[in-house]
Amino acid sequence: MDDRIWEAGWNRAQKLLKKGRVQTLYLASDADEAFAATVCAAAKAAGISPDQTKTGDRLAEMAGVEVFTAVLTEVKKDQ
Repeated sequence: MDDRIWEAGWNRAQKLLKKGRVQTLYLASDADEAFAATVCAAAKAAGISPDQTKTGDRLAEMAGVEVFTAVLTEVKKDQ
């Protein structure tokens, strides 16, 4: 069973980045360029390189939602 924790959306991702809780940050390969630049800059500041290999539709599927998802975060498990 897949027990990973997923959080969809940029607002949630920003909070998780600040807390150091991001395992993987996915950024849709078809996200708006200006938005993608903002996400990449924030990720870089947190020492993370976003995975941009999936489309927004694929990220939505992974998140279990029915709308385009530009950012999806896999949250680090409590240690």
